[in-house]
Order: sequence, then structure tokens, then C-alpha cells
Amino acid sequence: AILYKYFKYPVDHVRGRLIWEDDLVNVVGMRTLVGGRPVTALGTINHPGLSSLVSLTFSGEALPVDKTLIDALPPDVRKVVVDFNPRGSVRGTVRVRRSPPLRPGDDPIGLVAIDADLDLNEGCGITWVGMPYPVNNLTGRLVFHPDVWEFQNMQGQHDQALITGSGKVVKLAGPGDRLNVDLNLTAKKLPFDEQLRAALPPAWKKSWEYLMPTGSSDVDAT
Repeated sequence: AILYKYFKYPVDHVRGRLIWEDDLVNVVGMRTLVGGRPVTALGTINHPGLSSLVSLTFSGEALPVDKTLIDALPPDVRKVVVDFNPRGSVRGTVRVRRSPPLRPGDDPIGLVAIDADLDLNEGCGITWVGMPYPVNNLTGRLVFHPDVWEFQNMQGQHDQALITGSGKVVKLAGPGDRLNVDLNLTAKKLPFDEQLRAALPPAWKKSWEYLMPTGSSDVDAT
């Protein structure tokens, strides 16, 4: 079993090879099963220890989007992911890079960057806290970088409604956890139902009480 210090996603029943020569560790073809599908890891660790320079790539075909995976993500990425309440499983790669602290007194963790390209498998869904409207049977791609998270070619359903979207979330420079959210959504045959009313901002809910809409609509929202 392995649990990498800077990407704490535990895996067991691992097979593969580590080659340690002088000051370099090669991770060669590490392999196990998660969700019944293969997960692999490969890469290098230079100068093992506090001054290590790490480059590892994890690949999987059916990683469950569960608490184990979410807890392994960096805190800022984790916050964005949790806000979308994802469910299902993903396939793709996660790249972990670590370099040692630059100066004495810096965080001993060093500089850790995690990049990921993930495609959604069948049966995925999200409910974003910014508009808590469940979207099911979701497909598309998620691209994560340290300061930018992209949503590409997303498509899903809510009852008979077809919902598509794309966009990105950018972490702004400076103190705090300030984020710039830019999401574009379209929907066809979106029903005026109670779930939609409950997901709307307060001012829109007030308008709903006066208009009492029924039927469905096509939507283009930002």
C-alpha cells in the first residue's frame, strides 16, 4: 500500500517497481485496482527527503468522486470541488509536482502543484451551491490547475431538460480565498418546477410569486 505525503489518496494491493539509484528514485509501472478498474502511477523523486524534487503522474479509469479523493486535493481546490457536490466517477490523469522550500523559514511542504485532466464517466452529477439545481447524467471534462479550474463541454439532464455548460473558476491573487467564477449555461425545455424556484436567488423567487410561471423554457444564463 502507498499514501503519498503531498497527494494523500490511499491505495492498497499495489504492484510495480521502485528503482533507487544514487539520489534518484524511479517509480515504474505502479498498478492497482480502484472501483474495479486499473490505477497506475509513474514518475521520479530526486533527492529523496526534505529537499526532494518530485514529479508523479497518477492515471485511473474509474476513480470514485468520494470523500477519499476530495480529501486528497489541496485545500483551495477541495473548496471549489465541494461547492459543486459532485457524484459519480472520473477517468484521466493527475500530475503532482513538488519542489523544496526556496528560503529558510518557508513552509517545509515546499511548492506543491497538482494538475488534472479528468473526464466524467456515466452516472455523474452535480448540485452547485451557487444555484442548487441538480444536474444528472453529466458528461464533460474537468481541467484543474493550481489557480484555474475549467469546466469543458459539460452536458447533463434535469428531468426532460437538456443542460449544457462551460466556464472556469480563477483564484485571484492577494489575501483570502477570492474567486472569479465565470460559467455559461444553456438549457432546453427547462421546467418551471419547485426545484427551479428553490434554486433561484431571493429576488427572483419574489418575482416568481407574482408571475407563477408554468410550462418550460429555453435558458441562456451566465
